[in-house]
Amino acid sequence: MVGVDYESIEILEEEKRPDDHTIDELKHLLSHSDPIRRLASVYAIGEYKIHDAITDLMQALYDPDPRIRVAAVESLAMLGHDTEIGYLEPALYDSDNQVRITAVWAIADVENEQGIYLLAPLLSDSSAEIRINVVAALGEIGDTASIHYLENQLNDTDERVRWSAAEILKEMAADY
Repeated sequence: MVGVDYESIEILEEEKRPDDHTIDELKHLLSHSDPIRRLASVYAIGEYKIHDAITDLMQALYDPDPRIRVAAVESLAMLGHDTEIGYLEPALYDSDNQVRITAVWAIADVENEQGIYLLAPLLSDSSAEIRINVVAALGEIGDTASIHYLENQLNDTDERVRWSAAEILKEMAADY
């Protein structure tokens, strides 16, 4: 990667847990003018599970570069616990669909009932692509609390959303 702060990355490769200086350097790189450095820093923070950088990563959800916002979602998901998936909520309403879809799946991976309530409002999103992903994510969560939302999607205006909801409901019925 051109322009990456190789010294910080080399330090990270050698350490299981970066020292405070390296953590501070990674946090500082989150506001660097070079998007590649910001991107590398976001990924490193997630990879090394630097929990005291959660607030900094949440700021990265508003970076002008959508690649960095996607990386911030992924890193926050790596740092998250069941009670912390709310950190991802702003990304569900991002202007970039890839950021939104990444957030949908990061929330689904937690398989927590809270995720259902974070995702449910997106079932009325104007983008069928988002609705299809939310339907699939609700199926992935697999909680019976999602059945009501999936049943409502059987009346969606988009045939693909209706089909996805029907398939997931069939799978869920077979599991119970």
